[in-house]
Amino acid sequence: MRRWWLPAAACLVAATAYAQPAAIRGTVVDEAGQPVAGATVLRGDESATTDEAGAFVVGGTGELTIIADGFEARTLRVRNGGVVRLARATGEVIEVTGKAPEESKPLAYTMSAKDVATTPGAMNDALRAITILPAAARIPFSFGGIVLRGMSPRDSSVFIDGVEIPLAFHFGGITGVFPTQVLEDMRVVPSGFDVSMGRTQGGVVELTSRKPRRDAYRVGGEVSLLHSAVHAEGPLGSGAFLLSLRRSYLDLLIRPFLAAGDPLPSYTDGQLRAVWGEPGKRGQLTAYVFGSLDRIANSSDAAKPNDPSSGEEIAANLGFVRTGAIYKRKIGRTLYTVSPSLGTNIFTLYSKSYQGTDTATELDLSRRWYLYGVRGEWLRDDPGGFWRAGVDVSGGYLGRVNQQVNDQDVGNDFPVPRNTVLWGDAAVFVETRRSWFGDKLSLRPGLRLDRFGLGEQWALDPRINAHVTLSPVTKLRASLGRFHQPPTPAHFDEFADNLNAKSSYVDQVSLSLEASPQENLLASVTGFFHEGRKTLVDIAAKSVRDTVGDLDLVFRELLDEQLGLYGYQDNVGRLRTYGIETSMRYDTPRYRVLANFAWSRAKRRYEPATGEGWVPYPLDQPLRLNLLAATTARKWNFGTRLTVVSGNPMRVVPAGTPWDPSMEPPTELQRLPTFWQLDLRIDRTWPKDFGAVTLFFDIQNVTNHRNVEYRDSYPDDAGEVYRYEDVRGLPIIPYVGVEFAPR
Repeated sequence: MRRWWLPAAACLVAATAYAQPAAIRGTVVDEAGQPVAGATVLRGDESATTDEAGAFVVGGTGELTIIADGFEARTLRVRNGGVVRLARATGEVIEVTGKAPEESKPLAYTMSAKDVATTPGAMNDALRAITILPAAARIPFSFGGIVLRGMSPRDSSVFIDGVEIPLAFHFGGITGVFPTQVLEDMRVVPSGFDVSMGRTQGGVVELTSRKPRRDAYRVGGEVSLLHSAVHAEGPLGSGAFLLSLRRSYLDLLIRPFLAAGDPLPSYTDGQLRAVWGEPGKRGQLTAYVFGSLDRIANSSDAAKPNDPSSGEEIAANLGFVRTGAIYKRKIGRTLYTVSPSLGTNIFTLYSKSYQGTDTATELDLSRRWYLYGVRGEWLRDDPGGFWRAGVDVSGGYLGRVNQQVNDQDVGNDFPVPRNTVLWGDAAVFVETRRSWFGDKLSLRPGLRLDRFGLGEQWALDPRINAHVTLSPVTKLRASLGRFHQPPTPAHFDEFADNLNAKSSYVDQVSLSLEASPQENLLASVTGFFHEGRKTLVDIAAKSVRDTVGDLDLVFRELLDEQLGLYGYQDNVGRLRTYGIETSMRYDTPRYRVLANFAWSRAKRRYEPATGEGWVPYPLDQPLRLNLLAATTARKWNFGTRLTVVSGNPMRVVPAGTPWDPSMEPPTELQRLPTFWQLDLRIDRTWPKDFGAVTLFFDIQNVTNHRNVEYRDSYPDDAGEVYRYEDVRGLPIIPYVGVEFAPR
């Protein structure tokens, strides 16, 4: 038996993550009780910015200093969960003790930029840090992808400031496309999100950029093994801007030492955001542009004519760009929001070779993908809660794959989409929040009506969230709703005959109990159940591309939507996931401990013609345990994290099965050995006149334990019987970097 419990015991004794003082949560409002968004909250060396609800979470020690345009600044002490009421610049600041109103929402997991940056094994990356949460499954070989409560990666959506992005990770998982240095917080809602969000049947991840400061110009950055990053912020007229650029440099460093024909990867991402005004005055305008690009390429002279030793020139690009604006205007108790957006997805592939002749063999593929969207929202507060309504319109153009191929072996049979797709989706939604008994009981019902242009369908999604305050330290949350997801434009591939694809849907229910018996302790337990119908699944007999299963299916799901290379699929599948999640977080000035555990199952029913019933999803992981603990010693911060996860299920040809090339061999379902890994984080910060310098070491798999991530079946050398071989995962991976943070 593998004794993974030994590092678990060591982890608990040493205690994992990063020691920091207990965070303070609160709300900033004006004299009328309306939220003050964009206020800066300072506590020691830590800072935070209030969101649209006026809420903030800030670490550090001591009193809070709150600064907001148009209001008097004040330094004061605030209890956890307290409300700070600000007067205008000519008035007085008054502290009001008490609790902010409940939001009647499902349990969500929130991580601040500090949480992300100090999670061992996350390598300073927000999206990689999600795997610490009890709702998230891990993907083998540290590949990226958001798998929440057993749903497929393509069933959950990632948003940056309300704008959905198609690609969350560089190269499938090296790092996320959003730098932590400009992150305010990350909110993960595994299920039960409100009706303002639609067209997704899993969960959502919301990344919120921090608001730029306008009191002075500031520049910071990071230099690490993977990339270099720089970010800047400061005043821009009557507003402020925030700029972030990041690029990997492996290709630049090692290119001189490699042959011209060796392709090397590189990635780039960046964002520019500018904010002017205040919602409560003449309105607030936010303009933004952000994007990401992954590239694999070799030297342009890798292919040479009449040279038998010459190789192949190759260049592949995958990425996206999004731009738009958000305008908010508050008049009395009503907030109006309008947010148009535009975007494009990038996919190109070029290769050229001469094969020892003077004639080039070239392959040039590209696909144009242009998108638009506009949202409008009306939100009005009243003494009993609020009323909310809005419209959500999106659409775009997906061009045929442009190809220039002169390789006779490929010809016209090259399996790429040959049709164009023009689509438009529209939705209206309405919801309200009503409370009773001094806000101890509240309901938040909502209704969303969608018209999917692709598939020409109407979809009605009723949803409701509720909360009950059982005692001053315990709350009960519940959510129930239906979530429709249309097929992607890439599904409508005339070559694959997918023109009749329709939407699928999932019914979700969850029930959570939260307890906070003391200021520095928060615990929760959540039960959930998802039932999905009309799921799009591969139909082997009609598919022009090979159907796959097990881990191969997961990897293909990660890329299908971006590349648009689906096989033939029909709405005949089903899905079912259920489980229990527990989470406990304890913070003191010297120690921090986090313990997350989940028991869950994820099952699917695929093509009916196979005769199979319910089978485990390839990422069905019944048991998941994450322990983090940390402490500070001699100005150094030490943290460790233990991850223990059930092995993934796989279909394998039993060892010893006779090999017969004329028939498919029988398979049996096996579960890989339990995965366990110990990660370590060490860092130290030196205060400087300009800000601070932080040196960090993040070591994945510090014990160099090579977990089994895949099991491959194949005939033996004699060609008589089958055998299988275990494919091991990643070894120890050290990651080191230096951060420069402005004051």
